[in-house]
Amino acid sequence: MFEDLKEYIYLIQSDSAHELFEYFKDNPSLVYIAYLSGKFDIFLQTNKPLDILPDRTLFYGSRGNYIYPEIPYYSYETALNRIEMLTKQEHTPYKIPVEYPKEPPEEGSSHYGKMIFPYVKYNMRIGYTQIAKNLHISFTSFSKGLEYLFNVSSVLLPFYPLGFNLYTQYFFIFWSKYEDLLVKSFSYLPCFTSINKVGDALVVYTSAEKGLYEKRLFQFYFKLKDMGYIERFWSSIPIYHRIPSIPDSTRSSST
Repeated sequence: MFEDLKEYIYLIQSDSAHELFEYFKDNPSLVYIAYLSGKFDIFLQTNKPLDILPDRTLFYGSRGNYIYPEIPYYSYETALNRIEMLTKQEHTPYKIPVEYPKEPPEEGSSHYGKMIFPYVKYNMRIGYTQIAKNLHISFTSFSKGLEYLFNVSSVLLPFYPLGFNLYTQYFFIFWSKYEDLLVKSFSYLPCFTSINKVGDALVVYTSAEKGLYEKRLFQFYFKLKDMGYIERFWSSIPIYHRIPSIPDSTRSSST
């Protein structure tokens, strides 16, 4: 995220969540939207601030850069054993800073990079020919744009060792003075996790192996709350979501 390039997250509680989902899913500034069950019903992410906040918007703000913990190679049970050991240690308060620097003069071309970004954002395997045909750019321009994107972006490959369907996905929102402790705890989980800072809260998307492990994960964060390491936290389970259509693609909503 840069000073002139931000994304915004909104958590909305609504009795008309389905109607809100239908309304926002084709919004031109949409980055991601999910319909959920839990504390909040809609998770909305945009590349521009909304002109009007929906009723019962519980929380919103511009996000910081994502944190993607390296995925360890061991079982979920081992992960939870290591996470639970954190309650036996002392921890120092630390809040993760969020800064929005000016966009740096990276190698390549930001102009062409931003032009081709919508085509490669969800699929890095797309060929040059299709993009060049739609944008009417040369191979040199395409190469400069891609070089720029590699300098300011990460190529992400979510990993679920047992297969996606054997995990339950969660959104967690934490308010805590011990944010590095929370990041460390999620870094033990052997599956894909993304973390970012919005305002004074941590927004975490992660997965729990279905079964008793889900209960143990929640018990750990309830214990941290009882110990004073967490002031409060919310959670919701995504039911279905949508991302913008890839240009000239037949991609539809995901479930």
